[in-house]
Amino acid sequence: MNYIKQEDLHFIGTKILQRKEELAENKRQDLAEAHNIHVELTNFRIDLLTTYADSILMEKGIAIDNIKQWGKIRPIY
Repeated sequence: MNYIKQEDLHFIGTKILQRKEELAENKRQDLAEAHNIHVELTNFRIDLLTTYADSILMEKGIAIDNIKQWGKIRPIY
């Protein structure tokens, strides 16, 4: 019966720990990116709703111009 040498087990253990740390870092970055996207979308939605709410009290032509202007200055995500 062949046995695994202690040095082989140490190498394998080191590789497993290294990969675990890489995966944890990738997960942390993914969560940070998802949070940033959520914040950006929330701000985008607030701006859109505010513009729409303000336009309700405006004359139709001015409201259309304001909404068009809002669409031109907003970044596309």
